[in-house]
Amino acid sequence: MFLPFPKNINTNLLKDNFLIIQEEYKNLNYNDFLDYDNIKTGTRDIIINPKSTIDAKWQIKPLMFKNQRWPGVKSKTVEIIEQLGIQPLLATFSRLAPFSKIDTHTDKDQDLVEAKDTTVVKYHLTLESSNDGESALIVGGEKRILKIGDINCFDESIPHSVYNEGTKHRGVLLISWLRKDLEF
Repeated sequence: MFLPFPKNINTNLLKDNFLIIQEEYKNLNYNDFLDYDNIKTGTRDIIINPKSTIDAKWQIKPLMFKNQRWPGVKSKTVEIIEQLGIQPLLATFSRLAPFSKIDTHTDKDQDLVEAKDTTVVKYHLTLESSNDGESALIVGGEKRILKIGDINCFDESIPHSVYNEGTKHRGVLLISWLRKDLEF
């Protein structure tokens, strides 16, 4: 079950600057990413205990955390994100290796700020995907095939999964906001 775009987030800014965001993602080196191979550990563990990127299936490049820039990040993408309307809880470039999947799970990013009265809404802006194999995001049983340039919005408390059956990485810009701050 995907959500409509919130009225108080300027989603068109992401669409209008897609090529800038995609280029920045493509210019990252393999070592710029952190291994996020255990979905159950959550973002807090990744930030405290980054793992090796060797043979990683799922990797992230932190851009923003707790409504602020990740330390040392100089990024046109972050400049764009900061203009969206509301500062996000977090933002990362995320990539999933070829022939990989992330099992069905729910997230609790609101725990990062101890916001127990809300859930978190995520955007996935698809930056990279294979033409030779299906890549999909499944939320609440609803499946969307990922195409470059697509933006998908969903509540992370709804069970969701992703898979990549192609020979290239599946790459997205992932942005999270507290749902209580959004207007639908």
